[in-house]
Amino acid sequence: MLFARGGAWNLSLSLDNRNVSSAAPLTMADWGSGALPVFNTPSGTTFTFGMYGDTVADGGYVFRNLKLDGRGTGQWGAFVQGGTRDVIFDGVEIANFAIGIHAQQTGGGFNERLTIRNSFIHHNSEHGFLGDSNALLIDGTRFEDNNPSGGGFEHGAYLGGHSTGITVRNSIFRRNSVNTATGRCDGGNLTIHGTHESVILEGNLIEQASADNTCFGISLTAGYSTAEYFRNAVIRNNTIVNLGVCAICISAAPGVLVENNRVFNTQATSQVGVLVPAIPPGAGDAQDTGAVIRNNVICYTSPASGSSAVQAPSAGTIASNTYVTGSSATTGSCAR
Repeated sequence: MLFARGGAWNLSLSLDNRNVSSAAPLTMADWGSGALPVFNTPSGTTFTFGMYGDTVADGGYVFRNLKLDGRGTGQWGAFVQGGTRDVIFDGVEIANFAIGIHAQQTGGGFNERLTIRNSFIHHNSEHGFLGDSNALLIDGTRFEDNNPSGGGFEHGAYLGGHSTGITVRNSIFRRNSVNTATGRCDGGNLTIHGTHESVILEGNLIEQASADNTCFGISLTAGYSTAEYFRNAVIRNNTIVNLGVCAICISAAPGVLVENNRVFNTQATSQVGVLVPAIPPGAGDAQDTGAVIRNNVICYTSPASGSSAVQAPSAGTIASNTYVTGSSATTGSCAR
């Protein structure tokens, strides 16, 4: 199904097609030249997949080069649930909803292989992304100006619940959770809670102009009252600029590998580059043992008291990390 560029439609659609597959998906895409085709949804959700508790598999679905616009009052750009498989958002802009994309694995249904790539998710009032999917891939996507009221309950991207296989790579997180009252970030950017097996966070940029302590960069942490763990987690080659009390914040992640990240802070604030545990594990949570933290570069031009490159008393290996402060924190290995 092709939609003319420059056109606009009012749309709210439920999809549950048992005749499509990842090899032969239902595709909605653009045609012609001009601005992206726009689907306006001032009420409700643009695309709803499956039903609560539905365990019958359906999918795939491909959405390419479209814009979903909640007009400031829409609920969600997309809701992926039940036994939905192989939903792909490629080159899609999603803006002005409460939540850009909401995905759930509850009620016996397990959605799988949700992919968001080369997309732009911005100005959503709560979350840019909320939820979980087995084999979730977020690749080359921008999350900007989500959660404009700030606070720690909404985030640029909040990956909760449970899953096997999360990858977030080569994506950009800017100005998320910036409280309009203060002009500073005071909430989450890329946050993961719950029980997840195999987590890869690599090549991402997380950037703020200024931040309060509660503005976490990468937060792979236990945040629930129930038991949590993050097994086989890798955090590598990310760049994190001007975050809060910690840039890479970790807990309940035994054996996590943290390597080749670059952390910059030009604020006169206290910050730890890699903090384990950032939130002390609770009853039943996995314990933070055996972390490998190596080859990271931490650059602070005006560090306040308490700042450091790494605080991880239970780590297995802390090696070859570079910590630079003052005027030297903008040159050499700290040059951006």
